[in-house]
Amino acid sequence: MDTMTQSVAKPARGSLGPLTGSLFAPVVSALVSNRIVGVALAATGFLQVALLSLRLPVWQCPFRAVMGLPCPGCGLSRALLRLFNGQWTDALRLHPFAPLFLAGWLFLTITCLLPKKPRLSVAAGAARIERRTGITVLLLVAFAVHGLARMAVWL
Repeated sequence: MDTMTQSVAKPARGSLGPLTGSLFAPVVSALVSNRIVGVALAATGFLQVALLSLRLPVWQCPFRAVMGLPCPGCGLSRALLRLFNGQWTDALRLHPFAPLFLAGWLFLTITCLLPKKPRLSVAAGAARIERRTGITVLLLVAFAVHGLARMAVWL
């Protein structure tokens, strides 16, 4: 077997081997790569929190309106507003994932504003991290489990 074949056949150190690509598809890097979608998502989040801070009507949770139960994201806008105001304890009480969403929102906003070449370089790096660690999938699962636990309290 030549060197090229060996490097392809052998999983990278720290990876999960052939399952990595199929289980941990990049999510964040896709948002960063597509500037229009990334900026639209970042701007929508900013608008929601800005409207809330001005005490203007905000988008209501469609899940809660239909089901009468809090969704995994309920309270996130209020928690982010508390973070912006430096009220970390209140923010974490409202939604423990608020600091992670704030970090993700800042990352998305800043990288989407970069010129194309550095933005795509950051996206490639994010894709490598997502594929190797599955961090996005793990965080989404934890977010969903937290949401289910909150719903169980309401039942």
